[in-house]
Parts: sequence; structure tokens; C-alpha cells
Amino acid sequence: MIATGLRRVSAVRVLAPFAVVIAVLLVLCIGGYQLLSAVRAFVGGESLWSKSRSTAVAQLRVYADTASPAAFSRFEAALDVPLGDREAREALDAEHVDVQEARNGFLRGGNDAGDVDGMIWLYRLFSRSPLMQEAVIDWRAGDQLIGELRLEGHALRQRLQQSSPLPQAEAAQVHRRLDQLDAQLVAREKHFSESLGQASRATLLLLEVAVVALALLMGASVLSGAARRLKRNDELTRLALEKDAAERVARARMEFLSRLSHELRTPLNAVLGFSQLMLNDGEQALPAGAVERTRHIVAAGTHLLHLVEDVLDVTRIDAGQVRVQVQEVEPWPVLRAALNQVEPQREALGIAIEASLPSEPMKVRADAARLEQVFVNLLTNGCKYNRPGGRLEVAHRVEEGRLWIDFSDQGQGMEADEIETLFQPFKRLTRHWRIEGTGLGLVIVKLLMAQMGGTIAVASRPGQGSTFSVCLQRCMGRVPA
Repeated sequence: MIATGLRRVSAVRVLAPFAVVIAVLLVLCIGGYQLLSAVRAFVGGESLWSKSRSTAVAQLRVYADTASPAAFSRFEAALDVPLGDREAREALDAEHVDVQEARNGFLRGGNDAGDVDGMIWLYRLFSRSPLMQEAVIDWRAGDQLIGELRLEGHALRQRLQQSSPLPQAEAAQVHRRLDQLDAQLVAREKHFSESLGQASRATLLLLEVAVVALALLMGASVLSGAARRLKRNDELTRLALEKDAAERVARARMEFLSRLSHELRTPLNAVLGFSQLMLNDGEQALPAGAVERTRHIVAAGTHLLHLVEDVLDVTRIDAGQVRVQVQEVEPWPVLRAALNQVEPQREALGIAIEASLPSEPMKVRADAARLEQVFVNLLTNGCKYNRPGGRLEVAHRVEEGRLWIDFSDQGQGMEADEIETLFQPFKRLTRHWRIEGTGLGLVIVKLLMAQMGGTIAVASRPGQGSTFSVCLQRCMGRVPA
């Protein structure tokens, strides 16, 4: 009874910090993605604002030259977008915030209804913070310039109602004023976009720092709990409690990672989908600055999606949820399929792959789909971590009824202590931080090879490249089902 009570108390003390940290991580993830989504909405709104400004100036030029009432109507219609955004901002800047008026203003400005609440939330929380302060100043200045443009249009209308058309000198003067206003508006638009980009990057950095800090806090909590148990219990009780706590933590971690990965996929796919739609919108093309920032969003989202998928793979394999069907497999067609998969990346990096595949048939015990996944991962690493224009050799050897397939690159190589941490989750060499990756690929390879009854080995020396070797059991006869 006492031991059971101790185990329960110990489990609570171990799991409670995890629960707190996990809850904070969830809040950070959800809040972070809402924040980035709202920033993306403001970028899209700025694009609409820019197009409307351009249309309004162009139509006012036409009206000055032709006195066409249709041109003046199009000028006023184009101004509806920035005027709607101004209405929203003023409602949010008021002493008593009118959320409904702000929502109506953003909708009038052409913003998507699904984005409006996030835009209101972002502005109310951060409009006075250093993250958005410069962008808000540009917005207000832009609204003032739009007001001047509107006054210019109405003054021109009164003038043309008196006599039309304008004398050439007066028309030239109107065009000069429009040129000046347009140049000031474009400058404000550009600075607004740059400020939003800086705010987005700063937000990402803050989120990364917070996640790292929480991870350190989680590790410190575990260590602290383990130290207290060592002092409190005798050896046998301590071992029993640690085993029970470790199993509980592992299950909680696997369940958390699996659920979190699934929950992250939906907003990630939405962010990527809308970003790609913005990039590929031929009718409403983004300004050059917004295109570059949207591409950064797509690249970061894609990298995070790959990380989510790798985390799911690791948790499924580790939990025994991945079904591996070991049977007789011819490895060379599988290797050829993997080579075809990595061909675009090989070509982009200028790597020469030399694969000497035998013509005689050979069978090994493996799962064809999982074996191809292993080959693709090793070939991809051999290209990414190779020297520019380097060579990747794929060779094979047979030793004591086992088939070894070696993947040898011409990269920087590794020290012995670096090889020791190579198969740990999320462990990446510091000098390779610029190379895209999740730190889970080799972990997945090792787990899959173990599931198929095989192994993976590494041989490397600094400055002389690395060789990753997978070992599979050959089939000398019929493999039992």
C-alpha cells in the first residue's frame, strides 16, 4: 500500500510539470499560428489597399483628361477599400472600441470575413507595441494621403463642372499633384509591408525562444523530480517508481506528439494553401515585397509540415503502430525507385550518384515500401550534406549471408562524438544548421531497419566524407509467412 501510494504521488509529481508545459506549448502554438495568420491577412489587405490606390489615381488622371463621369465613379469606387480600412482602424483606435464597426470597415475594405476577427485581435493587442507601431504610423499617414487624394478628386470635379475640358497647363498641374501624392502613397505602402515583415520575423523568433525555454524547463523539471526520488526512496522502490514514471511519461509524450501533429496539420495546410493562392493569383498579383515575404511563409510552413510528418512517423514506429510486412524483396528495383525520387534534388545540388547495381537477382528480408523510405532518406542526406558538385557512391557487398549497401559521400565528415549523437531525435550538427532538415530522418531509418531485422552503421572521418551502411538478411530459401 505504501509503495503504491508512493508511486501515485511520484507519478503526479512527474507528470504535473509535463502537463503544465504541454498546456503552455499548446497555447503558444495556437496563439502563434493565429498571430501569423493575422499578419498574413494584413499583408493581403495591404495588397488590396495598394491595388485600389493605384486604380483610384489612374481613374482620376483619366477624369482630369476626359471629364468622364464614369471615370470619376470608378475613382470613388476604388477609394472604398482604403476608406473601409480607415473606418476599421478609427473604430479600434477610439476610446470605446466599436468591434462591429471595425468588422464592417474591414469587410468594406475587401478583407475575407474569416480573417477579420484575427485582424481585429492582432490590432487591439499589438498596435501600440514595438512590433506594429511603425506599421500603424504608416497606415495613419496613408489614410491622411488618401484623404488628400479624395479632396483633390472632389475639387477637380467642381472645377470640371464649371468648365470642361481643363486648359493644358492646368491639366499638367493636376497630373503633377497626382504624381506627388502617388509617390508618397507608394512609399508608405512599401514601409508598411517592411514593418509587417519585421514584426512577423520577430514573432517567429519570440516563439522559438519560448519553445526552447519551455523545453529546458521540462528537462529541468524531470531532473529535479528524479533527484528528489533518489533521496526519498530506497533502491528497489526507486527503480520501480522510475520505471513506472518513465512509462507514463513516454505514453503521455507519444499521445501528445501524435495529437499535436494531427492538430497542426490543418492550420498548416490552410496557411500553405492560402499563401500559394496569393502567389499564383494572376488577377490580383502581389507587390514584389509581399511576394518575397509570402514565399518565406510557404518555405517555413513546408519545413514545419515535414517536421510534423516526421514526428508522426517516429511516434507511430516507436509505438508499434506502423505495420512492417517482412517478406522476400528484390532490393535493386526498390533502390532504382528511390534514385528516381531523389533525382530532382540531386540535379539541383549538382551531385553525381554512382550506383553499381548487379544484374543477378537477389532477395532479402524486408518491407519494400519501408525499404524504399530508408533508401530515399539516405540518398537525400548523401546529396544535402555532400560538398558542392560532389559524388555519392552506392555500392554493395555480401558478408555471411547478409547484404550490405553502402552510401558514401564526399562531405565534411564527422568526429566520433558527433557520430554517437547522430541517431538521437532532433540532434543536428551545429555546422549544418543552414541545411534544411528536421533531425528525425536517421532516427526513422534506424527504427525501420530494426523493424525489418536489419541494422545501420556509420563510418566517417573529418574531411573525408561519411559512409552509411544498411545491413539486410539475405533469403537463401523460402521465407515463412
